[in-house]
Amino acid sequence: LIALKEKVGAININDIEKIKKSSSKNSKLKDEVEVESEKNTEKEVEIDEKSPLEDEKSISDFDNYLKFRVGFRGGYGNIMNNPFGTDAFGLYQAKMLRGWTFGSDFSYFFTDNIGLGVFYTNYQTTNSAKNISAVNQASGAVIENAIISNKVSHKYVGPILYYRKHIDYKTMVVLGVSGGKYFISDKAIENGLEFKNTSNTYGGAATLGLDFLIGSDATGRDVIFSIEGGYNYGKLNHMNYGAGKVSLANPIDISRLDLTIGLRFTRFPRYLRLSN
Repeated sequence: LIALKEKVGAININDIEKIKKSSSKNSKLKDEVEVESEKNTEKEVEIDEKSPLEDEKSISDFDNYLKFRVGFRGGYGNIMNNPFGTDAFGLYQAKMLRGWTFGSDFSYFFTDNIGLGVFYTNYQTTNSAKNISAVNQASGAVIENAIISNKVSHKYVGPILYYRKHIDYKTMVVLGVSGGKYFISDKAIENGLEFKNTSNTYGGAATLGLDFLIGSDATGRDVIFSIEGGYNYGKLNHMNYGAGKVSLANPIDISRLDLTIGLRFTRFPRYLRLSN
C-alpha cells in the first residue's frame, strides 16, 4: 500500500489537467470532422441531382445573360403632320410622309431594370412623278409638266435610357426614352437637275415594346425577338437648299410614329462560339 501510494503521489496534477485538455480537443476535432463530412455528403447529393446543362445560379435569374442588349430593327414609319394640299403636288408630297424605318441600338443594363445606351434610327421614303405641276421649294417657282423625284432621309442618333420589367423568365416589357439630334436630307431631281436640301435639329424619341427571349436551355437564350412602337419628335426651323441656311417662316413638323420588329443579342450566342 505504501508503494502504491508513492506511485500515485508521484503523478503531477498538471499532467492530469493536460490529459483532460488533450482529450477534450480530440473530442471537438472528432465532432468537427463528422460535421464537415455530413456537409460534403449533402453537396455531393446536390451535384448529382443538378442537370449537366443547367446554368449556375446567380443572385438574379437574369444576371447571367441580360447585361447587354445590342441589335437592329426595322419597320414602318408615318409622319403625323400633313400640311400639304389636295392638288397633285400636295398628294405627291403627302405620299412621302409614309416610309420605311430601320436602325440599331446598343445598351448596357446596370440592374435587371435600368439600362443606358445609344439609339440610332433612319426613316427613308421616295417618290417620283411625270408631267406634274411642281413647286421649287428653294425659289417657290411653279414648274409645269415637270419630271421630279425625291429621296428623303431622317436620321436620328442619341443616348437612350431604358426601363425593363420582366413578365416571366422569357418575356419583358421595355420602355426607352431618348434625346438626340436629327439629320435631314432630301435629294431631289427636277427635269434632270439635281438638288440636295439638308437640315438638322434637336429632338427626342421614345419606344415601348415587348422582348421575347428565344432559344433553349441547352443552347442558351441569347437572342431577343422584339416588337416595338415608337414616337419621334422634331421640328425644322431652317433649311439649306444648297446656298446656305435659310430660316423657315413656318417650322416643319417631322414628328413620326413607328412600328418595328427587331432582333437583338444579349451576348454572343453560345451555339456560334468556338468550342475546345
